[in-house]
Amino acid sequence: MFGRRLPVAGIVLCVILLLWGAAGTARAYAIDFEAYPDGYNVESIMDIPGVSFYGVAGWHVYAGGGFGIMTGNVITNFNHEGMPLTITFSAPQTNVSFKFGISYDLCQVSVNASLNGLNVYSATIPGSASGAPGLGVPGPWAEGVVTLNTAVDHINIHDYLCPGQTVAIDDLTSSASTSAPVFWQPHDHRLNPHPAAPAAAYCDEDRVTVYGLDEAQRGFHVFAVSLEEIQAIGREGPVPVGPRDPVVLRQEGRYALYRLPSGALMLVVAPGHDPGEVYTYTWDGCPMTWGETAVWDIATGGLRSWHRN
Repeated sequence: MFGRRLPVAGIVLCVILLLWGAAGTARAYAIDFEAYPDGYNVESIMDIPGVSFYGVAGWHVYAGGGFGIMTGNVITNFNHEGMPLTITFSAPQTNVSFKFGISYDLCQVSVNASLNGLNVYSATIPGSASGAPGLGVPGPWAEGVVTLNTAVDHINIHDYLCPGQTVAIDDLTSSASTSAPVFWQPHDHRLNPHPAAPAAAYCDEDRVTVYGLDEAQRGFHVFAVSLEEIQAIGREGPVPVGPRDPVVLRQEGRYALYRLPSGALMLVVAPGHDPGEVYTYTWDGCPMTWGETAVWDIATGGLRSWHRN
């Protein structure tokens, strides 16, 4: 994701920035466009919860065939050549994959992806000649598969090297995380009941308390932060004003608690039980109504797992 190995501190900062706006219910997708008629505008595909398509009224469903690895319906910008397609997810997706075709075998597709506004993937991908000429182009089509192994919520697809070529897309799949954590009931009121968690957070009557956990779930007190202190962050005079940047509330060794600009709280353990990962738990405050667990790879910055509870 970052192009080179970052120190743990750099990964932690990027994790905090990426999770500022993370929200929504996690879903996995397998979309082949067979449910939509020929000529159907992609911006009218509104019956798939958590995903939307934007093609400036140019992308539509095509059922005419003429491809190699793509079968049945595809979506394409035929007659609106050169127009990009944007795919947006309401919750982070990993293992995103889709098939593509471009109407000249010397051309490539360009794919850019981001998570919460930060670019996490950029590549141009050539295809292999396959299929018969179609959609009024000289052919042969160049087709291939794009796979994104990092977390994304926004994808932009367009042609490369050959401006104005027709692009087609099919078989969009993704998963909400590489491995969703298993939650349990430890018979206390911790916010993050995840048996592999390296820490436990609690909303007590007047404070947030954090305990470190070893791999056998034996706990030890790390720190506590009063709710009064948390609520006072960013106040200027009698009117509460939220901070513009994440604020470190407490840090002890590899454990840290942040207040995000949204007002949410984030517990960060870097590294986690695995020395190659960063563990985060983000929640909306005390009392809690939602929380998100994420595990990040230190070497790549990629998301290993994500779950909302």
